[in-house]
Amino acid sequence: MKVYLLSRTENAELVIERAYLGCQATSKQVGPKIAIREWNDRLHDIFKRGHLGVLEHASATIRVDGISRSCSHQIVRHRLASYCQLSMRAVALDELETVVPPSIRDAGMISAYLDAFRHCRDVYQNLVEQGVPLEDARFICPIGIETQITITMNFRSWLHFLKLRTAPGAQWEIRHAANKIWELLRSVAPGVFNPKYKQYWE
Repeated sequence: MKVYLLSRTENAELVIERAYLGCQATSKQVGPKIAIREWNDRLHDIFKRGHLGVLEHASATIRVDGISRSCSHQIVRHRLASYCQLSMRAVALDELETVVPPSIRDAGMISAYLDAFRHCRDVYQNLVEQGVPLEDARFICPIGIETQITITMNFRSWLHFLKLRTAPGAQWEIRHAANKIWELLRSVAPGVFNPKYKQYWE
């Protein structure tokens, strides 16, 4: 699995601060640059008071490669987002690998698992050779087939995603993806994605 930051709001925390101050003061009282000491106080106030709407003025676009379609199906349940996913009408099954859950490897069932995948691939290839369109042949594909997905969310939505998907009870694959995403988001907005505010994420 690989996770990439494709784009994000420039000066995201400054944008959020300006949105916050736009609710608290007139433009004449707002300086041209972010004041770090005051920003920390304001950020604490944003979270403690539940004033999270200001976080919606910043966003990030992230691509996740090498996850299963089982994982991507969980990701797209987050509704306040935009998605683009690898098309199995454009990419044939023989170009893709399968994601192997650690529990299957631990159970000593890796050989049987991969044999089943190879069988699906063979049936898929036979279907295509018989003239079945890729969009129909893909019905034989297992949910463990790898995919890639591009996700755009505003920061408030990313916080909601991270709250749910980094939780100990989250499925292992999406939890792994979410922790990688969190690391990237902290690199561009360390205040907003600081774990000390996690109790306020909603």
